[in-house]
Amino acid sequence: MVQKYTKNNREKYAVYVLVAGGTGGHLFPALSVAKILKKSAGKVYLFTDERVKDIVDDQYIDKVFISNFKKSLFNTQKPKWKLFSKWLNISFTVRLFFCGMKSLFLFLKQRPNVVVGFGGYPSAPTVLAAKFLRIPYVLHECNSILGRTNKILANNAAVITTGFEKIKGIPNQVKSKQVFTGNPIRESIAKLHFRKYIPPTTSINVFVIGGSQGSELLSNIVPSAIHIVSQKAIHIKVKMQAKEKDCARLSEQFEKIGIECTVQPFFKNIATELRWSHIVISRAGAITLAEIAAAGIPSILIPLSCSLDGDQMNNANDYANSGAAILIKEADLSVTQLGDTLLRLCTEQDLLIKLSESVLKKFVPHAATQLAYEIMGII
Repeated sequence: MVQKYTKNNREKYAVYVLVAGGTGGHLFPALSVAKILKKSAGKVYLFTDERVKDIVDDQYIDKVFISNFKKSLFNTQKPKWKLFSKWLNISFTVRLFFCGMKSLFLFLKQRPNVVVGFGGYPSAPTVLAAKFLRIPYVLHECNSILGRTNKILANNAAVITTGFEKIKGIPNQVKSKQVFTGNPIRESIAKLHFRKYIPPTTSINVFVIGGSQGSELLSNIVPSAIHIVSQKAIHIKVKMQAKEKDCARLSEQFEKIGIECTVQPFFKNIATELRWSHIVISRAGAITLAEIAAAGIPSILIPLSCSLDGDQMNNANDYANSGAAILIKEADLSVTQLGDTLLRLCTEQDLLIKLSESVLKKFVPHAATQLAYEIMGII
């Protein structure tokens, strides 16, 4: 029988701190790893921000610490007024500082054995606090290019685990720390890897994913592109993720052109939607790509052009260059371009099968377990 962790016997058990920003791309890998770490009978703490406080599944987390960032501070658009822009930068820096101080005091109290940064804004100050206290830390880079935060923290990291085999931007002096584990995804989605992709026969199911915040660009173009396909007497069904403010408008648009659709700001059970899908139209976030790879679904990738460090474009290129997806750059995106590409996929079963076989090869089984073993190996 496994003995439970208590304050009196804490020296026998590891204390893990996982740090993840407030998007699914950061949070879900952390939760997948937490499940493995929790089986070691230690303590698992999660540091995140308020954007995901309502969707954290704390079944494998002993305690969740929420950073007090405001949602508005994560707006990627630049303010029109320089003075307001400077105020935001100062305010953001101050909040980062207090987040770091909060982490410092919590670490002194909880005495973690290892800290794991999965990226996102809370990751930097929390990992820096670990560095200051000489607590070993692991960095996980989910994208195909090393992010700026991880690049700053890389020198003192114990291990740098990566979601892609080939990573751009890793300094030469830390390449020996790099360990390819793949990107952890939810277990329900990973299980889809064992099913066979069956091309559409009578009806084609298209799943449109706009990333954690939804995509206004896709919302403006996808309905008209779908209409091009439907005019060729192809029966098509759509499920689409969109910003909450766009859902009613999109539903009305699809209804007018006679397309059966479901439009939601968030799909809770992505495994079910991927199992239903024949084709995915998506942004190119690293975790989304890992989920598509697990399910073996042919996809059209439209990477976010303003993503930090160009990570989405690099991710999409990695898949497109290996024949695992079709890439359309934002600059080239139009109703006609997307409609013609989708029509080609809908009418060429051999292409769908080829894309499915290629993308399945991009999936890394047991990524969460491999990453967890790297973390436990430090202790």
